Amino acid sequence: MIRNLLLSITLLALAACGGDDFHQYVARAQDAIAKSEYTAATLELKNALRLQPGDAQARWLLGKVYLDTGDMSSAGKELQRALELGWYPDEVIPALAEALLSQGEFAKLRELSGSGLKADPLAALLAMQAQAALGQGDTEAAEELIDKTLATTPQSTDVLIAKARLLASKNDLQAASAVLDELISIDSEHGQAWSLRGDILANQQDFKGALAAYSQALSLQQNDYSDLFKRALLNLQLGDYESAQRDATILLSKANNHPGANYIQGLLHFQAGRYADAITALSMTEQASKQYPLSLFFLAVAHLKQDNLDVATSLAERFHASMPDSVQGRKVLATIRLQQGNWPAVQTLLQPVLDSAPNDIAALNLTTNALLREGKIDEGLELLSRVAQLQPDSAEAQTRLGAAMLLGDKGDAAVEHIETALELDPEFELADILLVRNYLQKRDFPAAIAAAETYQSRHPTSVTPYNLLGSVYQEAGKPERALEAFRGALALDKADPAANHFLAQMALAENDIAGARKFYATTLAGHPDSMPTLIQLAMLDAREGDETALVAHLEQARVADPAALQPRLILARFYLAKGKPEQVASLFLSLDTRQQQLPEVLRLLAMAQLSTRDASAAQFTLEQLLKSTPDSAQIRHAMAMAAAGVGDTKRVKEELQRAVALDEAYVPSRLALAKIARITDSAAEFEEQLQKLTALAPRHPDVLLLQAAAAQGRGDTDAARSLAEKAFNLAPSAATLTSFGFYEEAGGNPESARKRYASWLEKHPDDIPTRLAYAINLQSNQLFDQAGVQYSTVLQADPGNVTALNNQAWIIRDQNPAQALEYARRAAERAPDSAAVLDTLAVVEYSNKDYRSAERNIKRALTASPDHPSMIYHSAMIAAALNDQPAARATLKKLLAANTDFPEIAEAKALLAQLDN
Repeated sequence: MIRNLLLSITLLALAACGGDDFHQYVARAQDAIAKSEYTAATLELKNALRLQPGDAQARWLLGKVYLDTGDMSSAGKELQRALELGWYPDEVIPALAEALLSQGEFAKLRELSGSGLKADPLAALLAMQAQAALGQGDTEAAEELIDKTLATTPQSTDVLIAKARLLASKNDLQAASAVLDELISIDSEHGQAWSLRGDILANQQDFKGALAAYSQALSLQQNDYSDLFKRALLNLQLGDYESAQRDATILLSKANNHPGANYIQGLLHFQAGRYADAITALSMTEQASKQYPLSLFFLAVAHLKQDNLDVATSLAERFHASMPDSVQGRKVLATIRLQQGNWPAVQTLLQPVLDSAPNDIAALNLTTNALLREGKIDEGLELLSRVAQLQPDSAEAQTRLGAAMLLGDKGDAAVEHIETALELDPEFELADILLVRNYLQKRDFPAAIAAAETYQSRHPTSVTPYNLLGSVYQEAGKPERALEAFRGALALDKADPAANHFLAQMALAENDIAGARKFYATTLAGHPDSMPTLIQLAMLDAREGDETALVAHLEQARVADPAALQPRLILARFYLAKGKPEQVASLFLSLDTRQQQLPEVLRLLAMAQLSTRDASAAQFTLEQLLKSTPDSAQIRHAMAMAAAGVGDTKRVKEELQRAVALDEAYVPSRLALAKIARITDSAAEFEEQLQKLTALAPRHPDVLLLQAAAAQGRGDTDAARSLAEKAFNLAPSAATLTSFGFYEEAGGNPESARKRYASWLEKHPDDIPTRLAYAINLQSNQLFDQAGVQYSTVLQADPGNVTALNNQAWIIRDQNPAQALEYARRAAERAPDSAAVLDTLAVVEYSNKDYRSAERNIKRALTASPDHPSMIYHSAMIAAALNDQPAARATLKKLLAANTDFPEIAEAKALLAQLDN
């Protein structure tokens, strides 16, 4: 009771305090509004409304603050609530109408009722409704409203403003100016009139006059948000960034989170090349992109400059969707598509631009790049020729044309344009390089050497011409002169990566690995993050078998350039080759979306997922890969493997058939189809595939093993053994050895197979498949103790191996039934539907005298394999142990009548005799 009373007193005290705080918040807000401190006012009013959310005055004041700072969406919401809470309609409705008009909510504005409003507020509402009608294209209604209002209030400044806007919308700027003159004669301090005059003058491109008008409006409507914004934007357009920044600072001080203020500040950052800051500011405008559509364009370009391709793509696509006629929008999206390798999209985006402006240099160059990369050399040359004609004095244009001609095997014509470029700009090094490459392409070594020497003489302090000259001497078969040139480069810069690389490669040609490492070490001393050098060192590590150093160098390269793909790809291939597929996925996690969708990344990831038996993940990855490479037999084969992993047998065959349809000579898929046909007893299909495989790859070990299986099927055991032996000799492996051993055993020579297994395991002790084959051979030949040793060895390396668990349980079921039961249960956990495993579990449970469990599990085994003689015998054995002699006797009689030979026939006959006595 006392506790509840204290709580009530506390709550009452807080409520009383809250009342005082509410009024203090509102009072402080009103003071801040008077000083145009809108951020502070907003904070105070929000605090007040947390205490009394239903206060009409606070809602009204907050709506006005939002209206004055240009946040029209928030203003509309607060003013609507103020109206609903009962604040004065004469104040709220004109303000709400203004907010709706600014947001383009014309229908809602026209629905506002002016019933009961005084003359001036009503005139203001009608004037804005006229502007709303105008916004909807209903000129007739707009004129009617204006005329109607002017008839009753001829000097209503709000209506005159509406009339001026109507005339301006009709592009009758002279008449609109006349109305503004009339309005200003009535009220020379009417801020909106001066603001509209600024709009009209800006439209007439009288920018100085517009700036003066906006400044006059601002002197009358101190720090009016809209006029500050327009003046800042105009100053930006005129290049007066200092004045624009002053206005932006005022805008931000009024409302630092407002999209308009941040739009101006973002553009200023963008113009200054501060792209990260531009992104921060412009991101504040993204939600208001309908009001500031260009914000998406500048955000896209800023992200592109910061190499944030994924974000840039999304923004550029949104901007293009909202403004499809924007030439600049098409160009920036085309630039992105070029980086993404989507050449047709570049052409589609820019064709309308070139249709309307055939001489647009940027559009021509972008389209040319796409055409050349798509292999459409002639079309690209045509456009580059046009650019060169449009820019006859541009060394770059001439060089680009020459480079394209080289691609099109038009070297003689290319030389003319490259030499023209050098005449226009002797310092334009790319032209020199292309000229040398052209002569090398034609194998004209004297001309290439002469051109490279000329280039070097023009740039004696640059390493590039020395390196080019050295490479020319190399190709010309003059290694001593090449050495001299590369050493000349190192004399200028001893850590130069290119010169050291060339010298390292020359050392490797002499098998001097230590010398090559020294050159690369010199590069790293000056360029510790040189990714190409680190990769070359990794290649040397691989050559010398130093896997630890290889991984270390590739990881260092990955850290040096986090966006680089090459070290990640090499590492992924290394891990796959070394049987460490689980380490592949993490290599690609930090890549951007574009890189993650690259075919080689997807392929390696899918291979890793298949290797880790994550078939469903592999399917998803391969589906993405098939979007870009649907006609790859290899990928179709991988998809078949993934389908097999999830048990989709229908798709397995479909994908394999697609693979061989794409490439008739693709052996892996034909092998898989042959194996499926053999398993499903499709003799004709098996024979068809085997014939094709024999013609395609007669010495392939798997083809030989399939031929061995066919021979065995015909009863020709000697031929089967001979073919399997040939496969093993061609490609010694666990698979070929166990197949060879199987056919030896089938031919009545298990001891020979055993010796081969034992010999192989001495050299390959970790080969589990061969050890299992060896153990099964021993077990089949009653060598149980030796078999048990082999199964124990397997379980030490692979504790979950079902075959070893099952067979070991069977071997020791009588000597150690408790241990056997543990093995059998572990096997059943991993293979709960295997008839053989369930049978072993039932017999081991029988050995442990757990007959009821044994009965349940033998029934499950027989459900999966109802005709297996040994399992039928075990069911009779268990029934007898449960004292169900009639059932046991009936089962045994039926079993022995149907089967004359099975491993336990003697035991079955003995049990029946025992039951009959």
